[in-house]
Amino acid sequence: MKKILYVLLLSLAFTHCKAQNPVLGLFDDTIEFGELQGAYYKDVDNYLDQFVGTWMYTEGDTILKVTFFKKEMMFKRNSYYADYLVGEFQYIENGVEKANTLSNLNINYTSPYNYNMWSIGQMWKASYPVCDECSANEKRLKMSFTEPANDDDCLEGMWAMRVVVEGGVQKLKVQFRFETVACGYKEDGTPSTADYFSIPFGDYTLIKQ
Repeated sequence: MKKILYVLLLSLAFTHCKAQNPVLGLFDDTIEFGELQGAYYKDVDNYLDQFVGTWMYTEGDTILKVTFFKKEMMFKRNSYYADYLVGEFQYIENGVEKANTLSNLNINYTSPYNYNMWSIGQMWKASYPVCDECSANEKRLKMSFTEPANDDDCLEGMWAMRVVVEGGVQKLKVQFRFETVACGYKEDGTPSTADYFSIPFGDYTLIKQ
């Protein structure tokens, strides 16, 4: 009898949990993202999967290597869950390593903000920065970008990126721009040292490894 009661209680608890966590489409334009407390905003169409893996840009002795993971059902401080693409990078300029955060992917953070790159949402062709090469209904993924050397309270970068196949080769087309410019002070109000990132702003084409 006790065993039956235990199973019944477990079933009720599971049902209650499911009821408190409705599953909604992560990129569903008909709903307001993050508005429903306890909801799970899931990448139901697996849109993020196309970005998962390691990508590399090379030009002479300059190398940009980026690795992306998809993290499912990460908890946000606003009391909801969502799927995220998170990433870390290595940048070598003229043979000199300027930054390398790839080891940060070995840490299983519960918040996307602990990674140096994390997905924000989808972007249309006309969204800044405008994508002249994109088709009318093609969407890009917007990523927030920072790096450990960034001590400025305002400085933040963004990647607008999409995957294309050219000549049978998977490529990641990236537009790297300011999200917000440096304001000259740290979070505690003292002067900051970062004005830009180690990676120059511009357009990059990375090849799937």
